[in-house]
Amino acid sequence: MEILQILYALGGVLALVAWVLDSRTRKIPNWLNFGGMLVMLLGKLLWGYQQQLALFPLVLQIGGGFATPFFLLLPLFYMGGFGAGDVKLMMVLGIVLGSKLAFLHVLVTAVIGGIMAIGVFVQAAGWQEVKTLIQNRGRGLRTHPKMKVAFPYSMAILMGYLIVLINFAK
Repeated sequence: MEILQILYALGGVLALVAWVLDSRTRKIPNWLNFGGMLVMLLGKLLWGYQQQLALFPLVLQIGGGFATPFFLLLPLFYMGGFGAGDVKLMMVLGIVLGSKLAFLHVLVTAVIGGIMAIGVFVQAAGWQEVKTLIQNRGRGLRTHPKMKVAFPYSMAILMGYLIVLINFAK
């Protein structure tokens, strides 16, 4: 098994553990994110050495994968749509994915998270209220009391990671 495949598998395990912890405590602990960051960084450097890549392109790939989720998700974090642990988890997974796959991961995860948010809202508000909101063309949706319902976004992160790996990773 190649080093990159092992790193992909470790990323999946990391995302799975984050989802379990996030589901129980509503937080992704720093020890998990920073431990994962160390493992992914060392593993990616080892992979680059094995592939005989020059250091500068490898650092660009690692840095791009790390920075892409940070800059894309930072506004959402400041608006309260994301927790810091979610952003850090996406950044850690971006190390192994590289910038292109990290960008795809953010997009796929956003779609999955949006679908999950709609499902959580429908479950919390009920079909009748959703029907009323649709008939009112969404007026009152932002101030609806059930809009504050939260869910562990790490599940969307895990699902997005697996979809990107299965469909786009080499």
